[in-house]
Amino acid sequence: MRRFSSYGPVNAKVHYHAPRKELIDRAHAELTGDDPEEGGHYITVWAPRQTGKTWVMQQVMRKIREQGDFEAGIISMQSAKEIRSDERILGFFVRRLKEWFGRDLPDIREWDMLHSVFTKRHFSKPVILILDEFDALGEEFINKFANEFRDMHIMRQNEAERPSGDKSCLLHAATPECKN
Repeated sequence: MRRFSSYGPVNAKVHYHAPRKELIDRAHAELTGDDPEEGGHYITVWAPRQTGKTWVMQQVMRKIREQGDFEAGIISMQSAKEIRSDERILGFFVRRLKEWFGRDLPDIREWDMLHSVFTKRHFSKPVILILDEFDALGEEFINKFANEFRDMHIMRQNEAERPSGDKSCLLHAATPECKN
């Protein structure tokens, strides 16, 4: 028997819910791109608390992983909200990536080293990364991550003639998820 739930992820088998197929499909298309070889987009999911952002992005991630063209991960930044140093925030981020993807990644201490995590040395396919609770970070860190992700995006655009999996940076798309 189904029941109403207003907290946490939706379990479609147990909870009444409004299917969000069109929203999931649109987010999937934005992240993977119209032509995956051309690259995806960086999108921000922004909505009030408890409106299903995490659940929608979990569905998008599941769809991306089933497709098999990308490595996809979703990590929460909520626990980093009290971190105040560059070295610690970068360590936290890489540690979460290691946990999700189950592989050894380089420890980094400088922002300009962030791109080294997303190379062919560590990933065999382009990476799509969903950052849950991204706005828990301080504004300074949000800006630094945004700058580095933009730099990686430009690196990929500058290698437009190469297939997506052969580019020097394999971060295909990133999605900060924020509450309103």
